[in-house]
Amino acid sequence: MSRPLAGAAKETLAAASRKSIPIVAVDIPSGVQGDTGENLGAVESVLTVTCFRKKPGHLFIPRSQIVRRTRDHDIGTPEDVLDEIAPKTFENDPGLWLAALPRPHRADNKYTRGHALISGGYPMTGAARMGARAAARVGAGLTPFGAQIALPIYAPPHRIMVKTAVGAGRFDGC
Repeated sequence: MSRPLAGAAKETLAAASRKSIPIVAVDIPSGVQGDTGENLGAVESVLTVTCFRKKPGHLFIPRSQIVRRTRDHDIGTPEDVLDEIAPKTFENDPGLWLAALPRPHRADNKYTRGHALISGGYPMTGAARMGARAAARVGAGLTPFGAQIALPIYAPPHRIMVKTAVGAGRFDGC
């Protein structure tokens, strides 16, 4: 679909939406652009049933605000069709990247595990503190934290080092 939903289709979907009638879409909801997810007049559907694989438009916003749930249904399309269409967009899933994720080794140390530089503001410290804690939790070797004012509140988890930053580029030595 490359043009806005119009006419009887638009009126019927709008009426169903106003009356809270559950809408189930087949392939992709009417009014959603399949390559981009752009809303061209679609209304919310409770379910979309695809017939081979999701289109890029199923995965991009604003589509996710239009479709509550998507289910793939096998209709017998051979898998080698993927080789022919050569998709360049994939749904983010651990199956795509989990094998390439580095695993910690016993000999690792704070230098081999990498650094996560966090820059935070004062007095609004929450997001930067959460970011520093998350980096430490997922295994960053060191988490230098640069802030306009270095406060102990920034460093409760181990591996988080706090240093006052005076202007851009002043994180050397952390």
